[in-house]
Amino acid sequence: TVKKYDDIDLFIHSCDSNTANYIIRTFFEKIDFIFKIFKIFSSGNSTAIIFSHDGVKIKIQFILRLYSSKSQIIHGFDIDCSCILLDLQ
Repeated sequence: TVKKYDDIDLFIHSCDSNTANYIIRTFFEKIDFIFKIFKIFSSGNSTAIIFSHDGVKIKIQFILRLYSSKSQIIHGFDIDCSCILLDLQ
């Protein structure tokens, strides 16, 4: 059986919309190459992908609002437990 995790929200900052779209498109292409994609969908605020890995269904959601800094992302939340930042650079 496939277990389901809650979604993972990813934010993009410090770039224009063309670069952000390139990042999202490249990410989805790499995921599609490695894992089986169940669904890709968009809403007004996000673009998401659902895929399966080792029997676990994972939803990764890109938030489409562009932010100018990491601080702007973190300080946009009103719940302290949501204020975790992982910088992969």
